[in-house]
Amino acid sequence: MNLYPGASIDVGTTRAPVPAASPASRIEAGAISASQLVPNSVLTYADFKAVASMDPEFFAAPERVLPMVRHWTRDDLYTLGNALMAEGDRRIPGELVAVLRALVAADPDIPEPETPTHVEFVTNPNYDDGVFWDDETVYVHIAGCDDPVLIGFTAEDDGSPEAAEGLALEERFRALLADYSRTDPPAHGAHLVVDLSTGEFEHSGKWSLL
Repeated sequence: MNLYPGASIDVGTTRAPVPAASPASRIEAGAISASQLVPNSVLTYADFKAVASMDPEFFAAPERVLPMVRHWTRDDLYTLGNALMAEGDRRIPGELVAVLRALVAADPDIPEPETPTHVEFVTNPNYDDGVFWDDETVYVHIAGCDDPVLIGFTAEDDGSPEAAEGLALEERFRALLADYSRTDPPAHGAHLVVDLSTGEFEHSGKWSLL
């Protein structure tokens, strides 16, 4: 997904060469620490190849990261920004499936030993951003039953830890479903079926026959 739709970032762009780091400012691979960073250092892949991961507490803070990329071109910034946005979007379905499984497991309207198999969504055209998957009218298909069951969304704030957990789960569900709707907008009247076992998403124009 292009972070800035409609903007071309490849045509007619001249990249200014970044000066190579001097030997004195290079950092030995696998031995990076704040004390070794000197003004105008340029870190390369060789510097970071021994690093397993980046700490989000530090790198997700714009006030810390932006000074480190002042020498980047606009194309460089867009390329990384688009890659990070695409990776975030890629993770939405998996996170949504996990939340759906938790919601279904906590729903008092689905008693044991019933086996929920799929969750089905319909559209709502009344969102400010257009047509979204409806986060209120959500159906659960149960093995051996002809008709799906509506998810109750019954969490109430009574001050208990259990209630707070239930409300947080529902809020997380709605946020993820809205994000999924934005990344892959549905046509009004469409249906989305999520397989709780495999995590697969199936779009169709009619009710599923499960």
